[in-house]
Amino acid sequence: MAAPSFADPGHGWALPSDPPEPGQSAGLLATADGGKTWRPTPAPCGGKWSEPAAVSFPTSRTGWLVCAGQPGAGQQMKALYRTDDGGRTWALVRDLSGAGYVDGVFFRPEGHGWVWMSRGNLLATEDGGREWKVLDVTSPEVVEARSVWFVSDTEGFALLQDNERRAWRLDATRDAGKTWSTVRTWHMRVR
Repeated sequence: MAAPSFADPGHGWALPSDPPEPGQSAGLLATADGGKTWRPTPAPCGGKWSEPAAVSFPTSRTGWLVCAGQPGAGQQMKALYRTDDGGRTWALVRDLSGAGYVDGVFFRPEGHGWVWMSRGNLLATEDGGREWKVLDVTSPEVVEARSVWFVSDTEGFALLQDNERRAWRLDATRDAGKTWSTVRTWHMRVR
């Protein structure tokens, strides 16, 4: 399993770490007992958006899922889906295809959300994913977001990989990502 998203101490969803068996569609894993047991659950991914790439459930009923296709030449087909019934049904919100490979997604209950990508930008939405804007904190292949999380609709953090300076950087925002300040920087170890 990879990239779990817990809505509360009991309810969580995650991406399966193994590819689906031939003839089976890719799905998610879900738990209702705090992670003791996990059950496969269907995902809407298919066609050009063939596999679940990132999932975020801010409540036990409302969640968002990014489905993505095969990456190539810095591009990836990707689409955002939303559920309001704990993952039983999903609705397509919009196509997000273009530059970058999806690394993660994080949503707040009110519909503020962020998608980050390698070889791409950090994107933000305030309307549940219908409209997106690029946040000025990343630069494809130079500074890439590795993890993003928000403690409110306006206050959040981004763990960034600065490839030019060979350093990790923790940045913070207090205005939903319009501006960022560096909290800490540390150098990557070279092996």
